[in-house]
Amino acid sequence: MLLKRLYVLVFIEHGTRRMHLGGVTANPTGEWTVQQARNLALTAGERFENVRFLIRGRGSNFTRSFDAVFQANGTRILPTAVQAPRMNACAVPQLAHCF
Repeated sequence: MLLKRLYVLVFIEHGTRRMHLGGVTANPTGEWTVQQARNLALTAGERFENVRFLIRGRGSNFTRSFDAVFQANGTRILPTAVQAPRMNACAVPQLAHCF
């Protein structure tokens, strides 16, 4: 059995704790994350239009194009603070139940 690192992109609605699986990949790129954001916009419909804030990491795969998908609906982008791992820690306990 070969172990391989996989990256999971999850969108969480904080009010309802509803999780939207963006995708899983071994090589997350800026183009991949933008496509996952576009897919979310298409599938979430009206709920996507009501998104007020997006809290995201500072990784290089979160490009201006990724932000633009959300900003088109007036969503305010809030990057996590530098060296503040607890700022987006709510995904870890929820994902632990998935595996």
